[in-house]
Amino acid sequence: MDGVRVITRLLIAGKECTLTPSYCFADHCRVIKKRGPKILNSKKESVRKQGYRDLLEIAMRVRGYAIEAIRVLDELRSPDFLETIRVQGIAEELRQA
Repeated sequence: MDGVRVITRLLIAGKECTLTPSYCFADHCRVIKKRGPKILNSKKESVRKQGYRDLLEIAMRVRGYAIEAIRVLDELRSPDFLETIRVQGIAEELRQA
């Protein structure tokens, strides 16, 4: 759950750059936040398993967003040197997330 939030935060930071990168993503933090209690409070194992499946599916989707964003951010060059360093820093953080 935390990984999805961290990656989403980094994707948003990348989009806030002066040269807006051309990757697309959806913020799944709200869905993740709702799935956690549903899994913890479920009495049936089948409901719990379905919740975990949903979490894994969302995590894989967010991972795909991050892979695409890394590729786009690596190719992005700004006339402003500090902006280029910031973009490369975001790409590096995405690689480590």
